[in-house]
Order: sequence, then C-alpha cells, then structure tokens
Amino acid sequence: MKTILMSATACLPNSGSEAGVGWNVVKNMSHYYNVIVFTRENNKQKIQEYLSLHPVANLHFEYYDIPKCIRWIFFTKKKLFRNRALVYDFIWHLMSIPKFKKIAKQSNAVLAHHVNQCQYRILSPCYALKIPTVYGPLGGAETLNTAFYQDLEKKTINKENKRRKGKDRALFLFYQKISDGKKVFLFSCRENYNRLKDYVLAGSCTRIVPSIAYEESAFSKYKMKAVDKSKPFTLIYAGKLFDWKGIELFLKAANRAFDKQSNVIIRLIGIRDEDDKKKVKSWIDGTDIVDKIEMIDFMPHDELIRELIEADLFVYPAFRDSGAMAVLEACALGCPTICFDAGGQDIFPDDMILKVKVYNSYRENQDAFSEKLFYAFTHREEIHKMGNAIQRYVREHFTWQNKIQTFLKIYDEILDSSCIK
Repeated sequence: MKTILMSATACLPNSGSEAGVGWNVVKNMSHYYNVIVFTRENNKQKIQEYLSLHPVANLHFEYYDIPKCIRWIFFTKKKLFRNRALVYDFIWHLMSIPKFKKIAKQSNAVLAHHVNQCQYRILSPCYALKIPTVYGPLGGAETLNTAFYQDLEKKTINKENKRRKGKDRALFLFYQKISDGKKVFLFSCRENYNRLKDYVLAGSCTRIVPSIAYEESAFSKYKMKAVDKSKPFTLIYAGKLFDWKGIELFLKAANRAFDKQSNVIIRLIGIRDEDDKKKVKSWIDGTDIVDKIEMIDFMPHDELIRELIEADLFVYPAFRDSGAMAVLEACALGCPTICFDAGGQDIFPDDMILKVKVYNSYRENQDAFSEKLFYAFTHREEIHKMGNAIQRYVREHFTWQNKIQTFLKIYDEILDSSCIK
C-alpha cells in the first residue's frame, strides 16, 4: 500500500463535529492506503484506548502539541485575547511543520491531505511539503446578510464586517506562494468557493465537496413514524445558543405562525448555559406562544434521535453555516427540515427540504420563515414525503463511504496529473 499523510488536528473516535470528521476520514481511508495521521497530543489517550479494543489496519498516529511554556496562554481562565481557539490552531500548525516534514520524508508519503480545522486563514503544515497535497474541504469565507444584524451582538457584527471585507484572504494566497507541489483545494460550499476562487493560484485544482458526512450504520436502524394528525405538530431545535443561529428570529416567526393554533409543541434542546437560558426565556416571554415552548437543557444523542423520529419538523434557522451537520443528521433520519437558503445548506436539493429565501430586510426574512412554518403545519403529509425523499438522497450521497470514494477519485487525479482546474 502507498502511504499518505493526513493532518487532522481534531481527531477522536465516537465523536461529533470536527473530531468526528477527522476520525471518520482517516479510519475509512485506511482501507485503501497506509495512513499516517498527524494530530494533537491530547487526543492520544482516547485514540490508543479505542485502538486497543478495535484495531484498525494501516492506521498510524503521530502526535504533537505546542510546548507547555506557550500552551498555558490558551487554557488559562483569563481571556487574554480574542479568538484564542483560532490563534491556537494557527500556532499549532506553524510549530508542527518541522516534525510534519520529517514524518513525510521518513514515510515516503506520496500525498498529504489537510483534513480538518480547514479555515482558509489557517497555515497548514501541508504547505511545507513538496509532494501533492489536498486541502479541505475549506470553509470560513461565507458571510451572512446584513439584514440579520439586529439579532447579533456587537462583537459578532464586528467579526462579520471583517469577514465581509475578506482582507485575510490574502493569507490564503500567501501560503500558496511560499509552497511547492501540486495542490487541490476543496471548498465546503459554493459560497466559500465563490469568495476564494480568485485567490487560488493558476495550476491548482478546485472542487466543491461538502465537509459533512455521516455513518449510515448509526442511522439505518431508525425509521420515521407515520404522520399522526391526532398528535400535536412538534418542532425541534437542537444546539447551543449563538446569536447567528437565528433562534430569536425563529421564535418571532413561530409566534406569528402558531399564535392561533393549539396543537403545537416547540422543543428547544441543548441550551445549557444559565445566562443563555435566561436570554432565550426572555425571548419566549415576549411571544404569545409561551405555553407551546419547552426548553430542555441537555439530552443524550440517542434520545435526541428518538425525538427527531417522532417530530414533524427540525428547525435550523442559522444565518450562515459552512457545514450544517445538524441538518444532515435530521435528513438522515428522514425528519422534514426547515432552514435558510444560506451557506452550507446549498448542498441539499431545494425540493427536499423547506428552504427559506434570504431577503435584504429583517421583516421579510421573519415573514418568509413564518410562512414556511405555517405551510409545514398545514401540509404535514407533504413535508413527510419530503423527509422520505431527502433521507434517500443523503443515504446515496452523504455517507462516509461516499465521501471517501470522492476523495479517492481526487487523489487519483492529482497523482496522475489529470486534475483540471
């Protein structure tokens, strides 16, 4: 087997989010290549514990972390500077380059892939190699419409304004200029591609490849329940409270859609921080549907899945998102889903989920979301069929096995020089 080197800062078995992406890519890729994974030292114990019980052939790990004399800055309870997670990732990748280059040389790796923590502004150690390299799927360039600004905190607005200007895209260009070797840049959604394509140097390849996928075996045993109109129409939001997640707008839209309806239940799951709960409660108290809303601060993942199976609609009102993993999981279960047509949601067909067009005024967006909510309420059979359709679609296109086949094709193209921009 040929050897490939993968940089996966976040990589843990039985995890979600970035750590789950890292783990699922490297584990599944080991069926086709001898894989050496370069990851953080603090992942070592859990990885070794898992592999001692479930050995995986052709999968090897190398670990690195920032020296303790520097690392304490990022883990002190005092907030010494903003965006310390982003700064930590940048420094980790920068300081890991010497060891990364050494491993690449000793292993005779034919290709490298920067698997996760793939913001275009992060310096990947793969840029230091002269072998063919794959980056991504890259994200972080998507923006949200300024019509949503009234629901955002001041610090988020400042961050969004910087993101819109995109001056740090010059970093992405600089990294390419200081590196050698053939490159393929994968972008997580069309918006990221559109905002970064002009910063890709001539001679490199580009592809749009969603960053998300799921393990089919974890969902195939679940079956959506048939529509039962005798039961209340149940909507579920699951996730933490971030202002750009759109919960406040959703509650306003739900108030208009359901204020005259009696058989509706809205469950907000996963808002655990006490200050966040107080904030959401104040939004709820400002509506006429207080008695229709339940807040559940924590729910184990298997219980959440059962809730989604019973639900009539999964609500994901985020103003932007390059990944939309929560939407994918709901779709994999066959749960009808509503979201804004923004960012990573463009990977789902328009006729299989309820996509809300983004307008240039807050009121129009609120009204449009409300209208879609009311449509779902009055067309339960129709949206149930949409749930079945999107379930079939994602099982065909979004399993980890599908994604690995996509990566393998890209690897073959770059290795035999047939990759075309």
